[in-house]
Amino acid sequence: MLLDDLRATLDNVKPLPDRNYLSWPLPSGVDDDISALVALCAEGDARLRYDLIHSLTRHQSEVLTGFAIRMAILGVREQSVARLRIGLLAMAFGGSSPESDWRDIMSDMPPLEDAGMRIRGDSRPAFREAASLATDRTAMSIRIASPPKHAWLGWAKHLKPVRMGDWQAVQAPDGFRYVVKNPVTEAELMTMVEKALRESPNKPS
Repeated sequence: MLLDDLRATLDNVKPLPDRNYLSWPLPSGVDDDISALVALCAEGDARLRYDLIHSLTRHQSEVLTGFAIRMAILGVREQSVARLRIGLLAMAFGGSSPESDWRDIMSDMPPLEDAGMRIRGDSRPAFREAASLATDRTAMSIRIASPPKHAWLGWAKHLKPVRMGDWQAVQAPDGFRYVVKNPVTEAELMTMVEKALRESPNKPS
């Protein structure tokens, strides 16, 4: 039932590559639903997680990676390691799916890595936990993205600049966000965010 609920929730979200989900208001009701289900999967046994990882469609795994980036955004906004942890767990599950491409996972890791540096709290245990639940190259990508020791205290933030790749950190109309540099321009992204804010039934309070 748990896996069915998670897959059904993911199926109702428009996934990457058009990045539409990333422009939704933050947080949204679906974020809360996915957060709760991902947490339950993380707390379950190894067999449950195996069944989850190997039953995800490409659509579902892409939604999980998009959700992970949304949690990185909220983690920075709220200075919440807990938000980032849920995003990392989602990346571990979605990225470990046989339907995922490890190169896409690597290209989507910079926001989570950057968030780990920006959040004023020790996020390294969250990275270690997520890596322990991921497989192969996804586990390696998560471990590599973990902040250096004491980065959360502030002094080491300049010692490990994050290579953002296709991503950039911006101040959108509703606050801090990670956005894709191309093919959508920042101006187009801002228009998308403003439109989503106007039309969403789950406007942030």
